[in-house]
Order: sequence, then C-alpha cells, then structure tokens
Amino acid sequence: MLMTAIHIVGGGTVVYVRNHLALAAPAYGTTAREIAKICARRGHPAHLTLTRIADPSSPYETNEDMARLAAEIVADTQTRIVFWNPAICDFTGQVGEVAPGRKAQRLKTSGGALDMRLTPADKIVGSLRRQRKDIFLVAFKTTTGASEDEMHAAGMNLLKTASLVLVNDPVTRMNMVLGADGTKHLVTTQRNDALEKLVEVALA
Repeated sequence: MLMTAIHIVGGGTVVYVRNHLALAAPAYGTTAREIAKICARRGHPAHLTLTRIADPSSPYETNEDMARLAAEIVADTQTRIVFWNPAICDFTGQVGEVAPGRKAQRLKTSGGALDMRLTPADKIVGSLRRQRKDIFLVAFKTTTGASEDEMHAAGMNLLKTASLVLVNDPVTRMNMVLGADGTKHLVTTQRNDALEKLVEVALA
C-alpha cells in the first residue's frame, strides 16, 4: 500500500444480486480526478484511487472492496486528508430466497416478472474517522431539486462524521462547501469554483 498524506477516492460501486445481475451506483471518477489535479497544481500531490467503474484496472469494485480500502487508508499512518468521493451503492438486493452474490444462480427471463427486495447497505464513510480523529475527512452529499436550506441540512447531517462537506444538486446545479461548524464557505453553480474552494479549505 502506498504511504501518502492525501488520499482521493472516486468512482461508483456495484452490488451483485445474481450471476450477470447487479445493482450499481454509476460514477466515473470525474470529480476525483479534478481534485487530484487541483491538489497537484497547489503543490500537494495525492494518491488517487478509482473503482473499477471508473478505471477497468482497479481492484476495487464492490461495497465490500471499498470498506477494505477505507480500512487500508486508516491503517496508513501518514494519512492526513481524505477526499472520499465514491458513489457507494445504497442498497443490496435479493430475489427470492437465494443468497445474493456474483456466482448465485442466474435468473431466467423466461420465468417472467420478479420482485427484488432492497435492503439499505452499510455506510462506509463514518469508519474513516472512527479510529482516526486526526484524519481530515472531506465527504460529498448529493441532493436532487433541494432548496439551499435543504442542502445545508443534508450537509450538516453528514458533518457528524466528516470535517468538510461538498453538497451538490444536479437538478439546480448548486454546489455548497460546508465547514465543520456549518459555515458556508461557498455557494455557487460553478462546479470548478466549488472544487477549488474545497481543496483550498482542506489544505489550509
């Protein structure tokens, strides 16, 4: 494992239901790559890790893989700042009584319509500071069509486990950078400006 002070993580994950059937949180690492570029431009090179959805060569694909990565980052004694930007699949899925998994019995379309039971997946982001309060954790929250007050409330909830939060809304295109005390460092529709401010505050 690379020993580094700044870790940046991005991309989406999948959760296998059956053979050739999975739930996914599509994300392709655009934000994580941009944050890495900003850090490098400011003289703070970081270690960028992307999931397999964003980088086919990545060993990290599932929620379980990302939990393992989070543990590795925490175990890295040099870790000081973590930009945790992966889209973790929020649910696990199960069809019938067959335990879900990559090699679970494949479903056949000839059987007609089926119901899938969705169960909330375990959260990972909170584990990063549970044992390492010294880690400055930058987390990300997405809302859809929320007001500025609603975005602020969503960000404040995430700040219970993070040091700095970027709340973004793809419907309104609003971005909000929130400090640990709820301070709005920036509210803007300019995504690049929000990322620049996010990195500036984190590095400070």
